[in-house]
Formats: sequence, structure tokens, C-alpha cells
Amino acid sequence: MRRSRRDSFWESTREDVSKEDIVGVEDYMAHAGGSPRCVNAYLDRLAARTSLYIQVYWSGVETVAAELLDRRAIPGPEVEALLRGTRGRNSTRL
Repeated sequence: MRRSRRDSFWESTREDVSKEDIVGVEDYMAHAGGSPRCVNAYLDRLAARTSLYIQVYWSGVETVAAELLDRRAIPGPEVEALLRGTRGRNSTRL
């Protein structure tokens, strides 16, 4: 059975994505030469990969978020240092 665009993994996992965002991404990728089926397959892979990265690096996300509760902004080198400090809590390299 062929999936409709509404059944796409990437769309169903992102409730805050606007329809305009979805249409824009699909149009851009179709313009780049992809069929609707290929576009949805690519976006499904991209969403799954993004979800995996968030799971793997979540402790780093929490560390930076906690620091941002105390400070309005954090310079890039300090963010990198914070993330290096969470490396021991992750199973992969940053």
C-alpha cells in the first residue's frame, strides 16, 4: 500500500511544523529532481537520523539548556567546552 504524504514519519513526528514548511521543503526537493516518493523517503530518513542524534546527544542538550537558564547567551567556544564535558555521559564522540 502506498503511503500518503500525511502518513510520512517526518511529518507525523513534528506537530509544530507548519504546512507551509512542509510544502516548502517538498517543493524545494522536487525542484532538485526528486519524485514525491523519493522526497518522502529522504525526509523519513532525515527525521529518523535527527531523532537518533537527539537521543545520543541529549545530555549535551540538557547541559547547554541548563546553562542558558542562567545566561542569555553562550559564546560558541563555551558551548563546545560544555559539550566536551558531557562526552563521558554519551556513548559516542561529539
